[in-house]
Amino acid sequence: MRTGKRAALEKAARGTDESKFPWGNSEPDDTMANYDNLIGDTTPVDNYSKGQSPYGLYDMAGNVYQWVADWYGKDYYKESPADNPQGPKKGSERVVRGGSFLESSESIRLTGRDRYEPNYRSFLDRKSTRLNSSHTDIS
Repeated sequence: MRTGKRAALEKAARGTDESKFPWGNSEPDDTMANYDNLIGDTTPVDNYSKGQSPYGLYDMAGNVYQWVADWYGKDYYKESPADNPQGPKKGSERVVRGGSFLESSESIRLTGRDRYEPNYRSFLDRKSTRLNSSHTDIS
């Protein structure tokens, strides 16, 4: 299994428009995503049908972070191409997207990102991250 790029995850989450969340631009509530520690734990993937992406994917915002293949670069987007930026060529930290069940609504927006070293482990690791792999053709 390979980890997908940030651009693939973003397209899978938002479709072809520029929405803030997979379901559109309205702020989330407890029927759309697991966020802001409302439940206090992760939930099964299909718990939030109102939060599906245009492609029918669940949990693209909240519940668990999603690792992507892109390296993190603090100022990368200031100089990157406007269309389909590929991320820095190298780095020491990988990007995670989508937020987790602990994050606020601001942090689960599709433009939000965080970063961790590839070998990072925490008490949340088995529960709060997943790989973004490319199995579905959304091109």
